[in-house]
Amino acid sequence: MSNPPPAYVGRSFLLGLRDGFNPLLALISLCITVFSSVLWLFIFVFWGHEIMQALLQGSAWLAHTVMGWFGVNYTLTPDIADPRWWVRLGSWMLGWALTSLCYTLAVLLTIRLVVELFFIRLVQQHCLKRYPHLRTDVKRSLPSVILTIIRGWSLFLLLALVCLALPVIGGALLFVLVSYFNVRSLANDAMDGLADEPTVRQLLRRNRLRMTGLGILLSLFALVPLIGLFLPAIIAAASCHLFMQQLPAAET
Repeated sequence: MSNPPPAYVGRSFLLGLRDGFNPLLALISLCITVFSSVLWLFIFVFWGHEIMQALLQGSAWLAHTVMGWFGVNYTLTPDIADPRWWVRLGSWMLGWALTSLCYTLAVLLTIRLVVELFFIRLVQQHCLKRYPHLRTDVKRSLPSVILTIIRGWSLFLLLALVCLALPVIGGALLFVLVSYFNVRSLANDAMDGLADEPTVRQLLRRNRLRMTGLGILLSLFALVPLIGLFLPAIIAAASCHLFMQQLPAAET
C-alpha cells in the first residue's frame, strides 16, 4: 500500500534538510545565492535610476491600458522630477517599491536558472546514494522534455496572471502557486536518467498535492533567518527525494 501524501512530504522535507546542509552542497548553494545577489546589486547600483524610470513608465502605461478597458481616462504619470511635491513623493515611493520587487525577482530567477541548468545534477547524484537500486541509464526524448518544460512554465505564467487579477485571495493563491512551482519545475531534472517519459508524467499527475504541500513547507521554512542562503540546495534535494522514493512503485 502506498504512503499517504503527508508521509512522502514529511520524509522528503527532512531528507532535503539533511542533504541540503551537506558541507559541499551548502557551500555551493551559499555561493549561488551570494553571487546572484551581488551581481544584481551591482547592476541596480550603477543603473538604478534608469531602471526606476523604465519601471515607472511601464507602470504608467499598464495603468493607462487597464483603466482604458473600463472607460476611465487615466492621465497622471509618475515622474520623480515632477515639480509637484506630492507627485514626486508618490513617484519615489512607487519607484523604490517597483525597483525592490524587480531586484528580488531578478535574484530569484537567476538562482532558479543556475539551479536548473547546473546545480540540480550535483544534488541528484548526492541524493542517489540513498537509492542504489534505481537505474540511472534511462533515456528520454529531448523534444518531449523541452515540451514538458515549456508547458509547465506557460501554465505557471497563465495561472500567476489569474492570481494577480483576483482581489483579496489572489496573493494567497499566488503564494501557493509559486510554492508548488518551486518543486514542480525541478521534477524533470530530478528524474533525469531515472525514468522514461510515461513514468515522469505519471509521477507528476500523482504528486500535485504532494508537490504543493512540500513547496509550502519549504517556503515557510525559508522565513527562518539565514535559511534562504541555503534554500537552493534544500529545495533541490527535497524535490529529488520526493520522486526518487516513489520510482520503484511507479515502474511496477
